Amino acid sequence: MSKNADTKTTKGKAPHRVSKQERVKLTLPVARIEKLVRRHVPNGSHVSSGASVAMTAAVEYMVQELLELAGNVALDKKKCQIKPTMVYDAISADPVLGRLYAGHVIVGGGYRKTAKPRAAPGTGASKTK
Repeated sequence: MSKNADTKTTKGKAPHRVSKQERVKLTLPVARIEKLVRRHVPNGSHVSSGASVAMTAAVEYMVQELLELAGNVALDKKKCQIKPTMVYDAISADPVLGRLYAGHVIVGGGYRKTAKPRAAPGTGASKTK
């Protein structure tokens, strides 16, 4: 008896289909991301199923990293819940995520004033009459 890669059989029961998400052991839905990718590419372009799996894995990895850093910020502040300000702080503290999210707005995350360096008094150009 040959098994199909897309079905799982159990003793005495009918086989049921195994989703791509289950096969590659990802948390985010591969089929939904594949549908979104196909919607945004030009008509007639080919999108392989491996592309949607790779994109799903990349998005899942980025979310995992961001939540880990935000969770560490929450633990540092002795809180049990991750809030948008903690996500913003995590992005600000990490140089790679800071460059990736540069210019983006985290709703509810607040903002940090960046102080522009000022010249010391007396070092500027003197006024002559």
